[in-house]
This record gives sequence, structure tokens and C-alpha cells, in this order.
Amino acid sequence: MKFGCGSMKMRSLSLVASIGLVAFAAAPTQAFLLVELRSDGVLIDTLDEIDMGCTAGSVMFCSSGTQTVGEFEIDNLNVTLNSDVDFMLASFAAENLGADLERLTIDIIWTVGPMGASTLTSGAVSGSLTDGITGTEDDASTISTVGGSSFYSALIDGAVFQTLYPDLSSFSTAESVAIPNQNFGFPSPSQVGPGIASSIGIRYDFTLTHEDQASFSANFRAVPVPEPSTAALLGLGLAAIAGRRRR
Repeated sequence: MKFGCGSMKMRSLSLVASIGLVAFAAAPTQAFLLVELRSDGVLIDTLDEIDMGCTAGSVMFCSSGTQTVGEFEIDNLNVTLNSDVDFMLASFAAENLGADLERLTIDIIWTVGPMGASTLTSGAVSGSLTDGITGTEDDASTISTVGGSSFYSALIDGAVFQTLYPDLSSFSTAESVAIPNQNFGFPSPSQVGPGIASSIGIRYDFTLTHEDQASFSANFRAVPVPEPSTAALLGLGLAAIAGRRRR
């Protein structure tokens, strides 16, 4: 009888272990990179670090190849993430293949985890615009911001923290024109920002005339501000080292 009870307990333990393994296998893993691609405000596709083929290590290189987003063709959407210095860089080229003015929005979100009560930040963006049609019949190419949005937004926990080229920004050309660099928080990083609960990111948002091309490259960096006690300990440590050297 005792053997039977022991056997039943073993079977129960085995069943519990099996259920636990199944639950563990079914639990989703936390993605550290999420790219959301929208056309005219409608979510078309999402990409994660697997889709982007991110390399392993403290510095990760990710690339999506060619993507079709509504009427846009996106080439070379490249993202670099450096966890040693909490720095992200994102670049791409896009062409509007449609017959009308189209809007493209790209959100690139990097999960970095909690980061202090406050941060120091910096960011920058630059780009170019190229007319895809030549000849007197074309009225030139134009890239513009969308009402209430910007070419570039730095995101903290999904909310807009800082913008560059805000609303009413636009460029036009019959050939090609550079979109000059704009930045904040330089020398890097020096602009005070909030603490971070989980993520930082970059948002691109613009409208582009038909059959024309635009490219952008942007970065965003956020580092924690040392707590007063940590800064004091660091100061004492440096003072002690200086004292030893004098002796």
C-alpha cells in the first residue's frame, strides 16, 4: 500500500513537472527590439530582433533588407544598438512608389530596462531628398512633417521626449537636397531627461511626394544620472586615490 502511495506521488510530481516544462516552453521571450511600420497611420508590419537578424553582443547590428510598407519601398533599414553606452543608431532609405502623396511612420523601440530617476540624453538626425522624376512635367519633390508630428522624435517609454524638425518643416527640390543635421544634448549627452522604466526609441514621421526618395540617419542616447550617494562615494574614492599618489 505504501508503495502504491509513493508511486502515485511520483506520478503526480512527474505530471506537475511536465506541466511546468510545457508552460515554460510556451512562455514568450521578451523582445529587445521592436520596429513598427505604418503607412498613412495604419500599422502594416512589425519586426523584432529575429526578423532584423541582429548580431549578438554588447554592440548589435540589425538590418531588415527591403520592406514594402503601403506604397513605400524601404531599403537598408539598419539599426545599431550599443548597450555599453546606451546608444542607438537607425538609418534607412525610402521611395514612394504610389501616385499620390503618402505618409510613412517608423517606430524603432529598444528595451533597455529601468534606468535611474533621471537621465542625460542626446540625439541627432540628418537626411536627404531626391526627385525621382526628371523633366519639365514634374513639379519637384517635397518631404514635409505631418500635423502635430516631427521628422524625428526621441521616445522614452513610448512617449515623445524630444523632437527635431518639428511640425511645419519641409524641403523641396527638382533634383536633390540635403536635410542638414539637427541635434540636442551635445556635447553628448547633456540634456536632462526623465528616468526610464523600460525602453527608448526613435520615431521617423513624414509625407513624401510620389515616385520620390528620402533617406534619414538618426541616433539617440540616454544614460542614468548617478544618485547623490553614488556620486559622493565616487568623489571620496577619487580623493583617496589622489591622496595615495601624493604620499
